[in-house]
Amino acid sequence: MRIGRFVRHTLTVARREFMTAVSQPTFLVFLLSPLILLVASLVTGGAIESARTQGMSKRTVVMLSAGAEARTARAVDARLRDLMQTQERAPLRTEPPGPDPAAQAHALLADPDADVKAVLYGAVQEPRILRTPDAVADERYLAQIAIETLQAIRTREISAYGGRTLRIVRPEVLVSRPAANSATAMEALGAAAIVIVFMATYLLSSHIATGFAEERTSRIVEILASSASLESVFFGKLVGELAVATLFTGFWIVVLIGVALAGGLPSGGDGTLPLTAATGGLFPVLFLVYFMMSYLISSCSILGLASLASTPRGAALMVMPFSLMQFGMMSLGTYAASRPDTPLFWTAMAIPYSSPLVMVSRAATSPSLGMHLAGIAWQLLWVVAIVRLAAGAFRRGALGGGHGLSFGRGRT
Repeated sequence: MRIGRFVRHTLTVARREFMTAVSQPTFLVFLLSPLILLVASLVTGGAIESARTQGMSKRTVVMLSAGAEARTARAVDARLRDLMQTQERAPLRTEPPGPDPAAQAHALLADPDADVKAVLYGAVQEPRILRTPDAVADERYLAQIAIETLQAIRTREISAYGGRTLRIVRPEVLVSRPAANSATAMEALGAAAIVIVFMATYLLSSHIATGFAEERTSRIVEILASSASLESVFFGKLVGELAVATLFTGFWIVVLIGVALAGGLPSGGDGTLPLTAATGGLFPVLFLVYFMMSYLISSCSILGLASLASTPRGAALMVMPFSLMQFGMMSLGTYAASRPDTPLFWTAMAIPYSSPLVMVSRAATSPSLGMHLAGIAWQLLWVVAIVRLAAGAFRRGALGGGHGLSFGRGRT
């Protein structure tokens, strides 16, 4: 009977918390805040890219050729650059072909120290171009070099090919794409998961402090506490904010699915998304679990800290160091996730505020489920401990009758 009353009061407070949050006009701004951040990121990224392209770059294109053919290609390259009057094209480098030119071209593109984006190789009659997905302009430039080099050879050096007339053909173009389950792709997915979990947690838990302090000032918490237990009020607030988080994440999941169906997201040759997690179909489940752990740990901590203050300004000052600590935890989690099975990784996994971030990245890069079970159990222990501490702070703050830390409020 007491449990039923506790659950009923908790759900009542949760419903009130949810309706209060979504009925405010500022909720729309809050719901669209990721879009605002995305636009700001795109503007910043465009400025950075513009500054990068104006500077010196190691980007090159390579032609596997030797002898007179290589000299002719370099002369054609110089003439084209003089006609275009531009330095935007990547410089051309010629290298003698090996026994297997195709393998040599793939090795050049895979070399991390040489920023090679396109390679022209094969016989001059039937050239081939291997390029990265973003090197369309380099492909076209190499194709032009191949055609004009062949024309020069045909008109001036026909004797080098036994007097035969050579047929000019367009080069065959091959695009080198990373495998969907490659280590680089999974690491990129893990890094993206860290950013998404952190930003969602930060945005959803940051407004709890000021909301609670405003209710303390207007005596709403005391009214709720007079009709329900303080534990029901505390857990009702958590459940209500969790419902807001579910609405927030569900909205953006639907938006992303719609964009993907409309063709706005990159896909592989079979129409699927190019990134695949090491845990396969379990990755969305693990992602949601780690998001819930991160949200519960952060929101309970913020709610406990906010209950120690008596004014919205005091709550903001109390939560500010915690917010800065959250950014530090994201940096630690991102850095540690790139160095798995190191002391730094295990340290980040042990810290409750960085553990969900590290483990959600691990879900993208490692198929081991045993580590995830241990990580979830560890985080659950911290959730229970932090909930108990935050509930105690909440009880003391609520019973303080608004006489918490005032942070500069003058005495009368």
